[in-house]
Amino acid sequence: MILAPELAEGREDDTHRLSKWPKQAARLEERDPLSAGWRISLTTRRATPDHRRATRRLRCDVSWYIGGRMDAHPPLPKDDFAHIVRYAPLISIDLIIRDPEGKVLLGLRANEPAKDTYFVPGGIIRKNETIREAFARILKAETGLTVAFDEASFVGVFEHFYKTNRFSDPDYGTHYVVMAYELSLKAEQTIVMDSQHRDFQWMPGEKINSAANIHPNTKAYF
Repeated sequence: MILAPELAEGREDDTHRLSKWPKQAARLEERDPLSAGWRISLTTRRATPDHRRATRRLRCDVSWYIGGRMDAHPPLPKDDFAHIVRYAPLISIDLIIRDPEGKVLLGLRANEPAKDTYFVPGGIIRKNETIREAFARILKAETGLTVAFDEASFVGVFEHFYKTNRFSDPDYGTHYVVMAYELSLKAEQTIVMDSQHRDFQWMPGEKINSAANIHPNTKAYF
């Protein structure tokens, strides 16, 4: 996506008409037909629901562009993601990561679902993202590690049901369809956990099922 000059520079002008920049609008249309040629209002006053959704998507893409991550698939705006969590299952990947001694990496979750329990790293697959791409992105984002997808082994497909969601909305839970992959590190590496985790530990796999404060959905892998 190529952004109109004001958007790329992050200016807070009231409105932008993308059609003023035909080439840029054409490129944007490939990513989001709803936005191309629209008069995108950054304040969204007097806007229709479709207009507001288009603006949220544009803001999301703008922030992803400014962050220098145009090779990745941008995350959904919060409202769009909440709608999907409410009405549809999420396709995700969980990562069973073993160190050279065979111990398993577990992170203490800081947010729902499964808050305040230890869980293997994992994340959802995004629209138009291949499993291979999602594997690499999730592994890097949640642990700071880079391991080739071909070095991982497929464990199986699992279903996870939670009464809670990351938005703290009591009206619905979260449903995951999870593809679990296992990988073994050939040497000790530095783990950099993301903001979804407050702590991490390495635990022998044979002790996980009897350990306290480890979520049952993680225990099911062992």
